[in-house]
Formats: sequence, structure tokens, C-alpha cells
Amino acid sequence: MKSVKYLSLILVLVLASSCQKTPIYPDYPIITFKSFTSYGPDSAHIVLNFTDGNGQIGNGTNNDLTGPPTIFYQWMMDTNNSGHFIPYYSIVGKNDTNWAIQNYDIPSLTPTGKDKGISGLIQVKLGESPLVPPPTNAWYRPFMKGYTIEFRIWVIDRNGIKSNIVTTTPFTVPN
Repeated sequence: MKSVKYLSLILVLVLASSCQKTPIYPDYPIITFKSFTSYGPDSAHIVLNFTDGNGQIGNGTNNDLTGPPTIFYQWMMDTNNSGHFIPYYSIVGKNDTNWAIQNYDIPSLTPTGKDKGISGLIQVKLGESPLVPPPTNAWYRPFMKGYTIEFRIWVIDRNGIKSNIVTTTPFTVPN
């Protein structure tokens, strides 16, 4: 009789676990800001949560990174400590947004199988700034010590669909 009870309990647990539904996400990327961590002048990380119902995040096939960029981030600066951030290119008088919008590539995250919906974390590594030549090309340059800056970030999937835009927490440029 005990074995029948245990077998019934196991059968109920197996049936309950097999009835779990696969999460359904919209067929476009959605991101949320999770964290920002600075490791000094040589690197920092921005961590994002993401979902995508058709798994089209990441570029290329076979993780070759030859497709168009995936993640974009824009330098924003609070010029007078008012809490109002403006794009860096507006400050320096350049009309070329490439001056302040950088990209970051990740490999294709499309899962195999029929269910393509995915969710997870993306870690964007900020390294030396391409905006300023060495030797002062820390990830937070061209901003000077004491300035308050933040990043706006968005994803464009392989179908060309842009996600929502998220903003990091503001932070003060270190020494």
C-alpha cells in the first residue's frame, strides 16, 4: 500500500511538472536595466534583463558576429547638476550622433527547437573610450572628474525591431 502511495505521489509530481507552460513573450525585444558596475578606468559593466518572443536577439549565425550591431548605448551628461541629461554630442556641438552612440555586439541567442522565446541577462562591457585617443581613453572619457553621466541603451534585433530604451542609474565620473 505504501508503494502505491509513493507511486501516486511521483505520478502527480511528474504530471504537474510536465504541465508547466513555456513563457510567452512578445515577438520584439524588451529590456530592463539591472545594474552598472565600474571596475576603475579600464572597464565597467552594464547588465540588462531581456525577453524576446521570437529569439531574434544577437547577430549573425553560428555566433560569428558578422551581422549588424545588436546593442547601442548613448552617452548622456548632466551639464549643470540639474538632473536633466542631454546627449553628449549636443554638448560638444557635433551633429554626428556617431560621436556619442556606441554599439556592442553579441552572438545570436536564438534557441534551437520550436519554442524561440528567450529571456536572460546581457552584460555589456565598457572598455577604453573610442571617443578619446590614448593615454586618457578610460571608459568614462571624454568626461572629466566630477561630471554626472548616464547611458541610454537599446537593442535592435535581427528583424530590425528596436526595443524600448532604458537608462542606467546616474553616476559621477571617478578620478
